[in-house]
Amino acid sequence: MAPRRPGPGPQGSARESFSLYNDVSPVRGRFISRRDRFTVRCAPEGSEESWAHLPNPGRLWEHLIPGATLRLLPARRGGMPWRVVGVDAPEGTVMLDTIRSNEAVRWLLEHRLVPGFEEARVVRSEAVHGDNRFDFELEEGGKPLFLEVKSCTLFSGGVAMFPDAPTERGRRHLEGLAALASRGTPGGVLFLIQSAAVRGFLPDFHTDPAFAEAFAACAPRLRVRALGVDWTPELSLRLPGRPVPFLRDTLLRENHDRGTLLEALSPKAPVPFDLGERGTMLEPGHYVYGEDLPQGLHQAARRRRRGFALRLRGAPDPGASTATPLPIRSSTPLAEEAFQRLAPLGEVLLRQTDPGSFLVRLPIPPLAHRAVVDLLFFLRMGRLAPPEEGPSGGFR
Repeated sequence: MAPRRPGPGPQGSARESFSLYNDVSPVRGRFISRRDRFTVRCAPEGSEESWAHLPNPGRLWEHLIPGATLRLLPARRGGMPWRVVGVDAPEGTVMLDTIRSNEAVRWLLEHRLVPGFEEARVVRSEAVHGDNRFDFELEEGGKPLFLEVKSCTLFSGGVAMFPDAPTERGRRHLEGLAALASRGTPGGVLFLIQSAAVRGFLPDFHTDPAFAEAFAACAPRLRVRALGVDWTPELSLRLPGRPVPFLRDTLLRENHDRGTLLEALSPKAPVPFDLGERGTMLEPGHYVYGEDLPQGLHQAARRRRRGFALRLRGAPDPGASTATPLPIRSSTPLAEEAFQRLAPLGEVLLRQTDPGSFLVRLPIPPLAHRAVVDLLFFLRMGRLAPPEEGPSGGFR
């Protein structure tokens, strides 16, 4: 299933369509659950429930909600019978097959459709330079330029963020490119955002503060661009893409070790739980806890995760219980806003002010509850969206 390539003629001379899967159209399927990073349970249309390979290691919390519509292809090789290639979102179909992202980027580069790289020619993919391997080596003005591509599926309310899970590899790529640039070999990073309904881009300082710090330090030495693209349900590109600016002022204002800590809790056995100076016994069920923290947000998230695990050591099947810290870095406290949105969804067990904290019991796991997930990403991203006319500040 080779993607469609440009026809004869000089590079960038045509604007034909690009499709990842020319010889077959994806079928719809219903998402049921995710067993691990690369395996999901689904119900393809016209078929029985089945396992499918998910070629995307991201968390994908905002997309993989039970009942979501997947785009599936029959597997090309042995193993699971299906392969997940996309998911439907309110903004349109989101391409999830990250292994194929570079094929789309190569086509866009060859057609001069990537802003900031219009004059660059693709020399080769998977380029090795010293101890580094980059997605592309380009040639521009007779000189080499190394480019790394990051597929971004995380967006909400007009803002996209990368990564949606901590990425040591991604941080090393930035630092490797910046080191080359300091020695005179230019480098670039392209964030391919899988939606054009986006007006601003940020490194995900909530999820991976180390990557955000590396981004802020390395970006001035690199050619950094973000491009939003839309896909048809058949996984063909809708042209043109949309250049997306970097929200530099927002990053400087919001990215500090303070804010609001939410926790998604699903104990399968009774477990002691700290509530500031108080404590309580959580019965089996599903909960969201929230707390404003004027400092020490990162360590608080790590501490609470470890503490929950320690309290479960004596419980039967402790691995079945889950506790997921959800830090939200913010210049303003957000616990009260979170409480007002969550309280109607379940039973309020605790509410305190100054500093704000709360505990709400829910009928289903928090990260399987669409309203909870939407709230999380509104607080992390949507509230930071620039006005429709565009933000101030951008990439260098």
